[in-house]
Amino acid sequence: MAALLGLLAGCSFLEKTDSLSRSEVVSGNPYVVGEGSGATVYFIRPRTEKPMGAADNIITVDINDTELLQIDKGEYLLVFLKETAGAKITVHNDTAFGRINKLTKKTKTRTFNFAAGRTYLINLAMVDGEFRGVHYVPTAIDLDAAKKLTKRMRAVGNAAQSRPIGSL
Repeated sequence: MAALLGLLAGCSFLEKTDSLSRSEVVSGNPYVVGEGSGATVYFIRPRTEKPMGAADNIITVDINDTELLQIDKGEYLLVFLKETAGAKITVHNDTAFGRINKLTKKTKTRTFNFAAGRTYLINLAMVDGEFRGVHYVPTAIDLDAAKKLTKRMRAVGNAAQSRPIGSL
């Protein structure tokens, strides 16, 4: 009986640990607005197919050179952004570069137009450049692709959990 109780307690601990996430929207970003007053933007970071070293670490996403969020692999976040034409979305990550696996930073930027009242789905697509290292490209995807991609992913934060992509 004591062994069973210990096993159950261990399972309960694992569930709580599994719910922890390092992904978060940075507080105080001037582009973030309240729900209903801007664009609804999902940022999606799929899991990697195989271990990718430093490229598996948390990545940072900026909007117009201002840090917006940090996101871990296998998770997605929902952010409400003010209407912005020509918003530069930049993804920063660490990667091993070259034959000696020198650690370096990679950045990729794409421009988006966010209109209030619209929903956007942005996949942070990994590109494996082999010896050039791994980088992530912010890419707009449609709802069907987002639903398939996020089927086994974790919605992080109250906004994403209350409005999961699968329910759109």
